Amino acid sequence: MQVTNNNPSNINNQEFFKVNNNKKTFGQTWNESSLIKKIGYVALIIISSIPVTIYYSLFYGLPKLAKWSFENILLPIGKKINKLIKSFFITLPKLIGRTLKNVAIWTYNNILTPIGRAIKTVVQTLFQKILPAIGNAIVNFTKWTYNNVLTPIGKIICKIADALFIQFPKFVFNSILAPAG
Repeated sequence: MQVTNNNPSNINNQEFFKVNNNKKTFGQTWNESSLIKKIGYVALIIISSIPVTIYYSLFYGLPKLAKWSFENILLPIGKKINKLIKSFFITLPKLIGRTLKNVAIWTYNNILTPIGRAIKTVVQTLFQKILPAIGNAIVNFTKWTYNNVLTPIGKIICKIADALFIQFPKFVFNSILAPAG
């Protein structure tokens, strides 16, 4: 095993895992090893990598991890929260306002205006055509009734009254009472 500059990251893996100076690779050695040797190899790898991992994590990894976490986790989440809050307190009320305005305009144009026009037409027709026609019909019926019913009946009643109350008493007086003396 060769170690240069006392840096564990410079260990030559093939030399480190040579068994009995045979020219076997790590994979061959691993496949031929017993379970205890495999556990020992894994423990040796883990134990030897802990200081290097800690060193790289503290001096290189944490700042990169912090920067990556900020750029890829916190900043997007913050933007999403900002967008959500903005949409809830700004966009949504505007949308609701526009929607209510559009509903009001649509209601005015498609419901209230046609109903108003229909009522106007009905009222105009009622007061300009129907009621005058009814009034004219009543006046005409009254005139017709007066001319064709009441006037002839009145003339007949006048003739009967004249006969009963004027001509008959005159006849009785002139024919019976005056000659009797």
